[in-house]
Amino acid sequence: MTIPLTYPVFKREISNNMYDASAYFLAKLIASILTFFIYPLLCTTFTIWFFGLQVLTFGTFLSWWFDLTLVAFVGSAFGMMLGCIMTDGVSAILVNNICVILFTLGGGLFTNVNSGFFAKLLGWISPLKYGSELILRRLLDG
Repeated sequence: MTIPLTYPVFKREISNNMYDASAYFLAKLIASILTFFIYPLLCTTFTIWFFGLQVLTFGTFLSWWFDLTLVAFVGSAFGMMLGCIMTDGVSAILVNNICVILFTLGGGLFTNVNSGFFAKLLGWISPLKYGSELILRRLLDG
């Protein structure tokens, strides 16, 4: 959402030769990465407390936080990609919502992934499936 909203400012500053386009997108990416460390930390803290995990070590906490952070980075990169493709912020949000619904379908939230060809195809490309599988495998391995 930030890229379509700041697009007029971006065009003005690029036309004035203030900086290069790659420097702008690198700065946006770094700012996004720094903000996406906090939300997975809060989710990790509350989910581990809510689930009442018996085997909780500092390594388990860090691995769970790392896995959630990876999923957040994938979502951030996907959102930035859609924001760069579409210049209208509302259409970028709507397309992103559709993609998130499809990814949760492929992650097995709404249906069994092995129930049909379309669900199986979405399961192969869904980052939520791979992220939840990584979290559960690390949790079960201890």
